[in-house]
Amino acid sequence: WMQMEDWPPPHTKEQKFGMIRGNDGDPNKLIDHNSSTIETFDESEISYVYDPSDPTPQVGGATFNPSCCGRSSQNAIESRNDVLVFSSEPLESPILIAGEIKVHLEVVSNVEGTDYVARACQVASDGESVILADGIIRRFNLRPGRRTKVDVTLSPVLNRLGVGDRLRLQICSSAYPKYGRHLNTRGSFHLEVEANAVVSEQILIVGGDSGCCITVPVLPA
Repeated sequence: WMQMEDWPPPHTKEQKFGMIRGNDGDPNKLIDHNSSTIETFDESEISYVYDPSDPTPQVGGATFNPSCCGRSSQNAIESRNDVLVFSSEPLESPILIAGEIKVHLEVVSNVEGTDYVARACQVASDGESVILADGIIRRFNLRPGRRTKVDVTLSPVLNRLGVGDRLRLQICSSAYPKYGRHLNTRGSFHLEVEANAVVSEQILIVGGDSGCCITVPVLPA
């Protein structure tokens, strides 16, 4: 446990990680801006398909559901085709995350409305991934086929990542049943009708000047 006079702590520094598509079957990456210039990586697209009839489940995290809360393993979720996963290199020095992680996306959708869910995880040296924080933003005013910037703020977190750990980011369009499913329609959530649900394709623009990144509030060592 740690005691602090203020929350969020006033002396955190933002550590930024850019999102990069993996090449030739390699996993997608989070690139530390302190060690690399993200613009040197070519802009590329990564896509996933979200089907409201098979919503991406929420496992663990901040929820009042006693059967599905806390630091739960994410490995099964990360193997789904409707979840994009980005991982940093193993850390060479520990970091203490304190505050709200923010995720900045540039997306293209084929529907006018959908959800964007971001989930930060800690990956141990044995490969186990556990949830740290998550967030969601619901959009009803997308322009199909056009680029849109989307910002997702995750729930507050205080957590230490040790040497050899990796930071991981999941991107998807559902966290069910923590959040109700978006049926990929433009109407208000409470007016959505199951019969009108559609399958959506979501494209992330990463690398280059896209601005897709995650900013992490870190307390100085």
